[in-house]
Amino acid sequence: MAFDYNHVPSFIAAIKEEKPFSTFLKDRYFPNGQNFTTDEVLVEYKKGNKKLAPFVAPRVGGVTMKRDGYSAKTFAPAYIAPKRNLTIDDLKKKRMGEALYSQMTPEDRASEIMLDDENELDEGIARRENWMAAQLLINASIVMEEKTDDPDVTVEKEIYFYEGDSNDWIYTPSKMWSDPTADILGDIAAMCKVQAANGVRSTELLVDATVGAAILNNNKIKELLDNRNYNVGAVDPELVEFGVAKLARLNCNGYVVDILEYVEEYENDNGQSVPYLPKGYATLLAPACGTTSYGAVSQIEEDGEWHTYAENRVPLILTDKKGQSKELRLAAAPLLMPNRHHAWITAKVIAA
Repeated sequence: MAFDYNHVPSFIAAIKEEKPFSTFLKDRYFPNGQNFTTDEVLVEYKKGNKKLAPFVAPRVGGVTMKRDGYSAKTFAPAYIAPKRNLTIDDLKKKRMGEALYSQMTPEDRASEIMLDDENELDEGIARRENWMAAQLLINASIVMEEKTDDPDVTVEKEIYFYEGDSNDWIYTPSKMWSDPTADILGDIAAMCKVQAANGVRSTELLVDATVGAAILNNNKIKELLDNRNYNVGAVDPELVEFGVAKLARLNCNGYVVDILEYVEEYENDNGQSVPYLPKGYATLLAPACGTTSYGAVSQIEEDGEWHTYAENRVPLILTDKKGQSKELRLAAAPLLMPNRHHAWITAKVIAA
């Protein structure tokens, strides 16, 4: 029996049953959070603190500790809405893996093609979310360029999470890490200290291949790793499926940090392969330092009425009876955000 892809709630239910396409930066550092029933997403985070609970005499009973305030704003994220066309000619062609003399009807074939297209569109959205995660980790801000009906005109939406006119989520190293004599351990410790002062605990340093090589070639670090015979590039079951290598676990003046090398790439609009993490940056952070919320998607469906969905992915089927074709659009309105102010810190450690 063919799947009823024209019924949007059923299509959404089918999407939820699928294993989601995984992307390392988004999944590890910005797991899914709240879905909103409005176009705007509530952005809220608080500053960390290091306050001690007070000692009190038994007769006092207790001493009040003030609650820390938090920042709350609303923001309408840009839509991500890739689409794909299905024509009568597509229904007549044998699909990859289908038997040469298949008994599959065009209706059944249409259902399978639609589900396959949905999977590929979902992967494209997931890669865009991963790109957003990378931009946020490097810049503490995201610039979203919305395409319009005019191919030469785009509308920019920018959200930033630092306070004031300058980005204070940045650390400047004492010396470029490409220098084998650079005090990399000292720089990482200084970054950890800055984060600790903000009430943020950091456990990982995320780097690209260039920075990873510089760390392993550093004189002091090479000596440390050689002395304890550390298995450089050790396989971590949680990371291997993402192509992430744990280069080392370093004790940086009392702060223990895992060095993670991430080299995955995406294809840009010009067909070029581009790494998610730009060359020469190191970001100190911890898993789940942020979250991903989704705004609602509103659309007119076959019944001619508006329908609104608070979902991560929302499909829409558009039918062109005159042209004998259908079009599948998959929409999402994600917004990635930190859980607290100064949730990570980034340094440019190798010059371009």
